[in-house]
Amino acid sequence: MIKDYILGEQITAFLLLKQIELKISESGSRLALVLGDRTGDIEAVVWNEPEFVKSEIEGAEVVKVQGLVSSYRNKPQITIEKIRKAEAGEFNPDDLKRASSVPPEKLKEEFLAIAESITEPNLRTLLLNFSGDEELFDKWLKRPAGKKFHHDYISGLADHSLSLARAADLICRNYSFLDRDLLVTGALLHDVGKTIEFEGEIVYDYSDAGRLIGHLAIGDHIVADMVKDIEDFPERLALKLRHLILSHHGELIKGAVVHPKTREAYVLNLLDEIDSRLDAINKIGEKADDIWSEYIKPLEDFLFFG
Repeated sequence: MIKDYILGEQITAFLLLKQIELKISESGSRLALVLGDRTGDIEAVVWNEPEFVKSEIEGAEVVKVQGLVSSYRNKPQITIEKIRKAEAGEFNPDDLKRASSVPPEKLKEEFLAIAESITEPNLRTLLLNFSGDEELFDKWLKRPAGKKFHHDYISGLADHSLSLARAADLICRNYSFLDRDLLVTGALLHDVGKTIEFEGEIVYDYSDAGRLIGHLAIGDHIVADMVKDIEDFPERLALKLRHLILSHHGELIKGAVVHPKTREAYVLNLLDEIDSRLDAINKIGEKADDIWSEYIKPLEDFLFFG
């Protein structure tokens, strides 16, 4: 595992190919890579015939690497001596990708239990219909919620969405004026567009639709289509639910299609921010070698774990 690499050791390993970039300078060219397994990522460099190597491994999800663990700018790096595409059956996918501690069947059980707790009949039917769409719901159970920053692991989307639903239920107990059924349904479906935004079996990346449209708009289309299949679904209720999906990023600069305009929309945005930030912070804390993390660019600060 990457977390166990020691400076100066020779390694031979099967690793995820997460990034690949040919860098050209006056002194020559090199191939810069980011490789990973379920314990973390590591940068790597190919000096020998980088253009040829790039053409040979580009598009691979997993590569077999042989090289020396060195250091560059005080960070571990693999100086690669040999690298090739890995063949199916040569590696154990469980070694490469982090996954939720809760198996998909248990995540499904919790989703169905929450769906059955919804008293508004149209919203309950919507959630049960969603769980009955085997292809779409299976993606919801297994996709990540992010590529790098938060819940970026197998079943991260379900973990994140169920966490928001539990938090929404709790906050509605304190603020009785909130529409509990609407908020919980919005929590479960707020990121449903990520079932289409991400693609891949081992290495997740953005699909064409993910890059061109984004998961908020995709999610709105999915929910709007599901609503059409329910006879006499109240129009105002559908608008409120779709508003939760389109506004849950809070600010336009952060990707929201519209600003939150209902109490439930404000709450969902705040809960989404809390849950995503805490998962990212926990992940950073696991990697921190000391009581202080390194500088975290998305947070624009250091984090303290003392």
